This record gives sequence, C-alpha cells and structure tokens, in this order.
Amino acid sequence: MNLEGLQETLAEYLKKGEDPLGAIMGQEEAKKGILASILAGHHVLLEGPPGVGKTTLARHLASILPAVDAVADCPFHCNPVDPVCPACKDKKEKGDTLETVSIQGNQRFVRIQGSPDLTAEDLLGDIDPSMAFQYGCHDWRAFTPGKLLKGNRGSSSSTNSTGSRKSSRTHSCRCSRNTRLRSVPTTWTMLPTS
Repeated sequence: MNLEGLQETLAEYLKKGEDPLGAIMGQEEAKKGILASILAGHHVLLEGPPGVGKTTLARHLASILPAVDAVADCPFHCNPVDPVCPACKDKKEKGDTLETVSIQGNQRFVRIQGSPDLTAEDLLGDIDPSMAFQYGCHDWRAFTPGKLLKGNRGSSSSTNSTGSRKSSRTHSCRCSRNTRLRSVPTTWTMLPTS
C-alpha cells in the first residue's frame, strides 16, 4: 500500500500506545488485520453487508493522514517539488511559480460509488469534446481526469458494488499501485468495499 504518510502515521499511533482506529466501534479482529496489512504494505479489501461501516473506516483512515503540499488548482494534486501532470510541468519549465496549497487527510479521500453504469472513463478520465475541438484530441488540456486520477498522491478511494468488468480494471490498477495515463504517472491507494 503506497498511501503517502499512512504507514508512518499508523506507526506513530502504535508507538504512543493509541488505537488509530479507535473511532471505529467494534470489529477488533478486523481492525487488527487492517492495521497489519497496511503496515506490511499490502492492500485491504473491506467486505460486508451495507451499513457496517466499511466506507466510514476508509474515510477515517484518510482523516488521520498528514497534510501534503500540492499545486493549487491541479486536478492531479501534483507535488510542487516534483510535478507529474503536463500543466504543472509546463509551468515549472517556464519558471513560473507553482502556487501551493495544503491538502488535509480528509480531503485526500475520493469516494467512487459503484453502480452497473460506472464506466472506465468515470474511473480514469476521458476527453472533453469541446476542449479537444479547441486544442486537439492529443493535447493534455483536452483530458478530464476521472476519480482514480483525482485521487493522485495516495488519496484513499472507496468503491462499492462495481460490476465484474470494472472490478477487474480497478484490480489491475490496484495491483500495480500506480497508473500511467498518457505520460502522467499517478500514485494512489484504493480501499475497495463490497
């Protein structure tokens, strides 16, 4: 699992003897397993019937994350020191100052509500026809990132009840721990729920 700051944050809680998942009531064995998996660098699949707190747990994990600096108004939350998207790279190469904002842990959470009509474009992104007409379909400005890419820099994403085809796509992205879309490398972590 490559969630920027999560392993370190959880380790700090445990060193102090505090329960990082103390806000989540019950399910002690499940919480121990989740902590062990995350600290070992593995992914976590949260399963259970609706209403048992799977998404609440994913949100809570995001809320304890440390804040990260990101380029203001960047849909990819680029690191200002090492931007990855074409817009931020272009600004940096021109010598423009990259305005920085701080993104709190709870703002790093992106929820993806699965449904039968969820498409790969919803997850990864798509070409905006009006921008493609203006700049050309291969220009980076014509691309609108999907929810997974908006979760760049380790934002926690939660999915629920996606179809088998979408689950397969997100699983392959999840296994690689990063996604590369037209030369924009992104890193994110998914806490899928079902």
